[in-house]
Amino acid sequence: MKCPRCGEEMPLISQVCPRCGYVRQADVDAAALAESIHQAVLALSACAETSGRGVCRFVPLFFLIAGLGCMVLAFKSGAALIGILSLLLLLAAAIAFFTRKRDHEEHSVEARLAFEEAKMKVQNYFSGSLEMEQLIRDGERKMATAENAIRMRRSRENRLGRTICAALLLLFLILVLLS
Repeated sequence: MKCPRCGEEMPLISQVCPRCGYVRQADVDAAALAESIHQAVLALSACAETSGRGVCRFVPLFFLIAGLGCMVLAFKSGAALIGILSLLLLLAAAIAFFTRKRDHEEHSVEARLAFEEAKMKVQNYFSGSLEMEQLIRDGERKMATAENAIRMRRSRENRLGRTICAALLLLFLILVLLS
């Protein structure tokens, strides 16, 4: 950014022109914006690196399948103990569904919003600054890399969850046919 008084290039982290001493009155601190961009990138990267927790989304479904399977077995065999087990599994499904922790999807949305907010402030307050434009380009590249990693992780977790659900269904189908 150039000094409005003498035209000298002013460092972004300084509010004072090194040549003429002009004090820039800015509502937004460039260093704080750079830090918020960095934190948004770190937050999204952390979401991309976390693995295995996405399968937990399927836990209520696992309990539901097991509970329904036990219920069918209980009706077919007339065993009260299996009937009680099926009710406990259905209760566990309900508890698991309603007490799920915050998904990483929410964290990644927050990181994206924080990045976009900082990016808009940079464009409004520091347009023309090569240093800030480079910071935004680097941030966008890193955000895209992290978003791609999140999509790949989510895809793997969804395949694993569907495979486990299918295996449970097959297991209970076999148990029902054998009893």
